[in-house]
Amino acid sequence: MSAEEQLNTRGKPKWLRRLVFALLALVAAVLIPVTISKMIGRYALRAQLQRLRDAGESLTFDEFQSRLPALADADNSALILDEIKGPWASPWENREKWREVPLLGDEKLPLWSEPWPIRIHESAKAFVDEHESLLARLDAIHNMPRGRHAINFAANPLEILLPSIGPLRPVAKLEVLAALRDATESNPDAALARCVTMVNISASLHDTPILIFALVSIFVESLAIDAAERVLSFGETSDEAVRSLQVSLEGNQQHEFFLNGMRGERLFHLAIADYADRHDMTQAMESVGIPRVAGVPTSSWLLSGVLELNTAKSLELQTDFINAADSPRSAIEAAKEHELAVRCLPAQYFVSKVLLGSYSRACELSAMHIAGVRCARVALAAERFRLDRSHWPAELAELVPEYIDAIPLDPFDGQPLRYKMDSDRVAIYSIGLNGVDDRGDVSERPRNGPPDVGFRLLNPELRGFKTIE
Repeated sequence: MSAEEQLNTRGKPKWLRRLVFALLALVAAVLIPVTISKMIGRYALRAQLQRLRDAGESLTFDEFQSRLPALADADNSALILDEIKGPWASPWENREKWREVPLLGDEKLPLWSEPWPIRIHESAKAFVDEHESLLARLDAIHNMPRGRHAINFAANPLEILLPSIGPLRPVAKLEVLAALRDATESNPDAALARCVTMVNISASLHDTPILIFALVSIFVESLAIDAAERVLSFGETSDEAVRSLQVSLEGNQQHEFFLNGMRGERLFHLAIADYADRHDMTQAMESVGIPRVAGVPTSSWLLSGVLELNTAKSLELQTDFINAADSPRSAIEAAKEHELAVRCLPAQYFVSKVLLGSYSRACELSAMHIAGVRCARVALAAERFRLDRSHWPAELAELVPEYIDAIPLDPFDGQPLRYKMDSDRVAIYSIGLNGVDDRGDVSERPRNGPPDVGFRLLNPELRGFKTIE
């Protein structure tokens, strides 16, 4: 064998060894960081899950619902609401048909202190009269303070079928118009009874841990309070009717229901992460119409550790927010801190940055609603006081304990709700989002910033329904 052949023979094993070593180094360069990432992600996720377990929190929607008290079908107002079909199920498709109807169409209700144009009054009355059969069915909800909408859970969390809440908003608006019609036809007790029905419609959403449900519940109950304020401006009602509405409002723990909506947001993120860990998330997203992002894998063994680390961070931030939001006022501050924390996350938490939304506006809406409910409860107690004694209380302390157990605190500053007496009315109010006492300015259309939040009661001699051409 020549020297050249011997050299080639000796060179082949060296070349192969170098190739093997290079491949091993490449595999190690990939596997070691991925393994470390998986270990760190798994440890962080387990720590957050244990934190939730130690706090007694639910980790799945099924577990959340299993902890709810039993509710018989005969007591479930959601079953009546689920029966509503036809135009109410797709209100936007009927916007043209309802254009002339106040609230449901383009027309707005007159301001609280303004007379009604005859055209708007007649349009609203005709619409209500046309839907008497539906209103008669909804009357059953007056005595059903609880409800529970069914959620159809799916293996893929993106395919969960939420209950249809499309009809609730227009149906609540129909109840408002019906209440105002009853009040103008000298039946104010029936009008306040419809307000109780609206409060119960709102309560039917409280057992569903979805944030959008909490916001719709706020909307419906706010309509009830506005309707009650208008009804009481049209005339006098009985103590029994006023007390019934007051009791229905006292039974709702609004802030806790709002926090359940936030817990539902956390459960949804956890469900997505769990499904991504066990399936191809790209295919799951495409199955519900979410397009694939070119070049970006949504789930693979290479990214599993990163996904677990992001899930852990999302759970950490959401849990910190929920724990800090122990009152409406603290929820607003906690939402600001939450958003700042999300913005400051390092680049590796790219999934958390996408999934974690802004909660500030939702917290502000919830706080304003809670202030409105508390003001309404005290105002109804003041109305009962006046019905008994023929004059307004000189101060809110006179209402305790005969008409209300205690004067609620203003959710915006922690002080007792304010009371203002004018020559023609009284107002119970909160200082509102701006944190400034505007002396009971609760006008519907403020020009200079947010007004106070409150409930007004006219002197009885000034009440009545007025119309203009």
